[in-house]
Amino acid sequence: MKRFCSLVVVPLFLPLSGPLLAQSMGFRAIVPVVLNEPYIAERVRDFKSPNPDDSISSEKTQLTIMRDSAGRLREETQGSQPDPKKSYHLPWVQVLDPVSMQQIDIDVLHKTYLLTPIPQEVKSYRSRVSFCSGPLSFSSSNGSVTHLRYEELGRTMMQGVPADGCRITVSNVKGGFSYVTEVWKSSDLQINISSVTRYDNGREESDRVVRLQRIEPNAALFRLPNGYTDMTKPLN
Repeated sequence: MKRFCSLVVVPLFLPLSGPLLAQSMGFRAIVPVVLNEPYIAERVRDFKSPNPDDSISSEKTQLTIMRDSAGRLREETQGSQPDPKKSYHLPWVQVLDPVSMQQIDIDVLHKTYLLTPIPQEVKSYRSRVSFCSGPLSFSSSNGSVTHLRYEELGRTMMQGVPADGCRITVSNVKGGFSYVTEVWKSSDLQINISSVTRYDNGREESDRVVRLQRIEPNAALFRLPNGYTDMTKPLN
């Protein structure tokens, strides 16, 4: 099984194949802990790539992401049937709880769960102050240099909330690649409403909120499910 992850500003996705767990939240997703800003968001991730016959392949993942007033996060991935490339998504749930400092991974298909402690040092993590800024370049081990350019796109309304936009252009001449990412982020909710990355080879990767409710989720959704088997291995 393969997992993929996305960065807050410049989303870099790993290739998708085989049975997938569409987990996008890492420990740092809970930092800073956002209190009293609950929401439920339906998201769609879409990976498009051109084919030799000029058609476009599209692989979509549907997710529900929510946060309660205490800052707990829950991401639920809907399962899918295998596509022509035999790639598919397993139904999966992940909960990050900054109160108990536990991560819960729930395998819906096999009715099992796994508990992982969230390291205390995660709470001391500090993200960048400005949403639309960052390093202007960095070097790779092969000596190539990747350059980044940031452009603020202003503010607009998306899904009923104000969203600030940023365009990040990334290029590496020696490496032979470039891509542009446009991100629209809600400063109130501290979440991305839309993120689209377009590569020079025609690929496009997007992650968009298609429905947003600023309501308190059911508290039971953040707890261990009844009737599931604990697969957590005791520490030696």
